[in-house]
Order: sequence, then structure tokens, then C-alpha cells
Amino acid sequence: MNQNQLPTEFQDVPIEPSPSVSPQILPVTILKEIRSWAVTSLILGALHLFVSGFFSAPWGVLLMTVGLASFYVRSSAMLVVYAVTLAWAGVSNLISGESGWVGFAVLQFFLVYRVFRNFQLFRRSESALTEAELSASDLTPARAAAIFPWAALTLGVLSLVGLVGVFLLAVVLVVVSGSETVPGFLGFLEGLVVNGGVLGLALGLASLLCKHPRKGLAITGMVTGILTLVVEMVLIYL
Repeated sequence: MNQNQLPTEFQDVPIEPSPSVSPQILPVTILKEIRSWAVTSLILGALHLFVSGFFSAPWGVLLMTVGLASFYVRSSAMLVVYAVTLAWAGVSNLISGESGWVGFAVLQFFLVYRVFRNFQLFRRSESALTEAELSASDLTPARAAAIFPWAALTLGVLSLVGLVGVFLLAVVLVVVSGSETVPGFLGFLEGLVVNGGVLGLALGLASLLCKHPRKGLAITGMVTGILTLVVEMVLIYL
């Protein structure tokens, strides 16, 4: 299933900021980027939820979740979440085999590179701020540090268990009904649990790159999220 995520507008931010640039500008730049992603995710999420036949409702749930979270967790760590979700959209388009979506996937992978480049700059700038400067800037990296490791663990583990459960339920329903057609609601559930794995991977990776505490939770969430996506790709090609 093609999952389409249009990119946000990217600013050409230099990797090494000029010494003449005031440090107070950097938090504003980070917040502007996060707000842009938040609004874009909410709009695209709504389209995915309410426009049937072309868009993916589970993908819409993922985009809405990321968009809403962006208003609460205002930190450079969110850029990793955007990059991972965009990368998974690119992988989904790439394996679709359709030439148009393959070309779009290449563009998405390029944008993933741009987001990670901005993350590296924003992360360094954010880490250099004092507590007083953080409070004045409206950035909330402490929220990411407190939430991301636990959320990664929860979503990663639940997604892997949920995907196995959906597969077993599909087998039971097919055997009981004697039909080769899988009920449509199982496809929706499958999409939800797979996207949960995407978030588990994204949050775990963000925690590790930002050096949040509870590294073990982040690693577990990231690994189980990856396993969920691997199992999903195997099931697609079965």
C-alpha cells in the first residue's frame, strides 16, 4: 500500500552557523521547523483519514499522532521522528514496484537526509542552551528525555506482539470461515500495529541520538520496532 507523506518546507540552514548570528535565533528556527512539521502532519493525517480509496487510514492516524505530539514535545528530537516516518513512507513507496512511487521515494530519501542534517545542527544548538535560555525559548527537550524511552519500549513491544496476533487471528478466521478473503478490519489493525513499530523505532533512535537516560528502554523499543517492520515486509512477500 502506498503511503504518501509530502515534505515540509525546509530552510537552508548552514551546518556550521556563522559566529555573527545571534544564538537566540536558533531556538526560533527549531520551533519554526517543528511547527511546520506539526501543521503539515495534521493536514496530511486528516486527508488520509477522510479520503478513502487512495490514502491509508492507519497512516493518517500515525501522522495525526506525530503532529499532535509536536505541539507538546518541542525539541530537536522530533526531527528524528519526522525523518524515520518519512523514511518508512519512502520504503513503502519503493517496494510498491510502481515507477511513479519509486521516483517519489527517491525524493523522500533525499528529504530524510536533509532532516537528519538539520537535526545535527539543532541538537548541538539546543544542548548549548542553559536552563534559563531553554525556559525562555519555549523548547521542551526534558519532555522528550522523559517520554521517548518509555514510549519507544511500549510501542515497539506492543507492535511486534500485535502484528503476530493479527496474523494468527487472520489464519483462524480464514480457517473457520473457509474463505480465502481476509476481513477488511484486519488490514486496518495491521496498519495500526505496523505504524506503532515505526514510532517505536523512531522514538528509540531519537532517544539514543539525543543521549536520553534509560538507554536500554530505547534500544528495546528500537529493536522490536525494526522486527515489526521486517516481519511486515516478509508477510507482504509471502
